[in-house]
Amino acid sequence: MREVSIGISEIDDLRKVRRGKVRVGSPDMLAIDAIAPFLRKFLEDNPRIEVDVRIADKAELLANHERLQFDLLLSFNTPQLIGLKVLAEFKMQSYAVVPAGHPISAKDFTSLAECAQFPLALINDPAVKEGILTRMEATAGFKPRVVVTTNSYAFMREVVASGSAISIQAAFEGELRYRNPELAYVPIRESLGRFSTLGCLVPVSRRLSAAADLFIGSITASLASRLA
Repeated sequence: MREVSIGISEIDDLRKVRRGKVRVGSPDMLAIDAIAPFLRKFLEDNPRIEVDVRIADKAELLANHERLQFDLLLSFNTPQLIGLKVLAEFKMQSYAVVPAGHPISAKDFTSLAECAQFPLALINDPAVKEGILTRMEATAGFKPRVVVTTNSYAFMREVVASGSAISIQAAFEGELRYRNPELAYVPIRESLGRFSTLGCLVPVSRRLSAAADLFIGSITASLASRLA
């Protein structure tokens, strides 16, 4: 994990903020699994801060970050871009997301080769999709069959729950784990490297508001404590 630039003492100082608006861009899965649970306590402590969360895929978020004036972007496998800097990165565990009762569901671990035997639902980010498929083919010795691609992690979870496919996704552990009795999350032994690395990005071309600084410092500290 890269160092979070705003320390705990600085966050305490920023808690004097009374009002403001924070603009956040995020894929749906990170908004549901990371931002939503964080907001309850943050908004209790800061009731006059409004948090505007724009949910879209990575390509759309990065293409429009200047126009939409995001204070924070969350994304996986984020490239270096002019105008944005990576404030923090967190390596997450990769999982096979399978229907409850699937042959893989009762296992403690699985492998990319084993996952390659089943129809797949994958994110349609070309770099991520091809990177995962290349690694699967290298270990399995054959090209996996992809039946669904989408820009929505939440939709992929529903496809898996329906029994149409399995998926490969990074996921949180512990209290941030997405809970659905129709799904099982089985850790994958192999590392997926950048494809399961969560990045927190901030703009470099403008000064952030005190409300944005408080939000960013608080959520990155929260993620650091959960993903350490």
